[in-house]
Amino acid sequence: MSVLILVLVFSCTDAELCPEPLYEHPHYANVSYSFNWDQHEREQMTERDSMYVLAYRVINMWKSTMAVSCLDNPARGRYLLNMLEEREAPINNNVVDSIPTDSVTSDSALETTSSIPKTLESFLLKSGDYKFVAFSRNDSEIDYSSVENYLNHDDVPLSEMNVIYKSYAKGDSLLRFTIPDWVDFNAYGDKDRYIQPSLQPIFYDTIAVKPLRANGKYQIEFVKPKQLTQHIEFIFYIRKVVDNQPFTVDSVFAEISGVPYVINLANGYIDIQKTKKLMFKTEFEQDTESNKLIQCRGIIDVPTIVESTSEDLFMGPGIMQVMIMCSAQDTLDSSKRLNKKFQGSINLYNTLTNARLMRFSDDRKHVIKNGDNAVIVIGTEMRINGEHILENPDDNAGLDRWRKEEKNPPIIDI
Repeated sequence: MSVLILVLVFSCTDAELCPEPLYEHPHYANVSYSFNWDQHEREQMTERDSMYVLAYRVINMWKSTMAVSCLDNPARGRYLLNMLEEREAPINNNVVDSIPTDSVTSDSALETTSSIPKTLESFLLKSGDYKFVAFSRNDSEIDYSSVENYLNHDDVPLSEMNVIYKSYAKGDSLLRFTIPDWVDFNAYGDKDRYIQPSLQPIFYDTIAVKPLRANGKYQIEFVKPKQLTQHIEFIFYIRKVVDNQPFTVDSVFAEISGVPYVINLANGYIDIQKTKKLMFKTEFEQDTESNKLIQCRGIIDVPTIVESTSEDLFMGPGIMQVMIMCSAQDTLDSSKRLNKKFQGSINLYNTLTNARLMRFSDDRKHVIKNGDNAVIVIGTEMRINGEHILENPDDNAGLDRWRKEEKNPPIIDI
């Protein structure tokens, strides 16, 4: 009996039970990652896009994270937290990249850091039973403080991990402001009202608990990660009303309000208690003076869009603002063109309500997006005469109305 007890005590089935130093007798599994995207998703991505991969051991909790490429197979990348290296003596620090882990304590002599993060095709993990989670990485647009909180605290459940869009005040040097001389006629909420204009889709996937044995080699494939955001295309039409001098529309910028900025990674719940705004430039065929109708298109990737509470409001969520830039021939100097820019807005209450972009969750406190893609066609034409927007009549048969904006806008906290 005593021999059997000794065998059980000194068998090295788990790194924490082994009496030998880990850097002399490592107990790890070798893991590589890959992603199986559909063709449409692959076409949206570039070589610069990457994913966070979180590996956490469910028994005897331990976590490690990596940043890996979206497109490589295997996905090349580097450690972010708890890097394991073979034949390395103990080092106190354990942080490799930007995620702060001051409260994470080392439980392995193999955990180490490197001043120059290594690019790898496979990663070492302690043996044990693991759950794997992958989600989009975009440090320039997303605040991952909720993820960091989960990594730093073992008592925080995975279900509380959110991604939060960073937001900025108008004029902030970090905001890629795409609309020159923009006057905000919908200045609701706090001062940090804008999110970046070039948002990318957010994807998420998880793999059920998988046993990793010492010295084993494993390929972890994330099969068609779920898109948490909506790919939304706006389409609206500009009707040129030429009363006197012909003109061309040279560019059209737009802003949409009512963009939620917090998404739960585990269940896709979207917090709509507060919303932000996003700016984008529309695309259309080059205009000519003889042309009468212009189709403007703009595409954004956002969690969803919240509509206004009433079709009569022009403040708050669900409002689109536009800036039209036109030019006309100078009648006194044929070598010059005169430029004119003006603004307008439209409450998309009816359009967004009919689009049904979202539905309420079971707890009635959040929403869930309805589908990955949506096309929002604004049924009312915007009529312009080169000087300003010609407002639609009040009775517009249930369609949303364009209106011109010329007065100094109020700032309202709602």
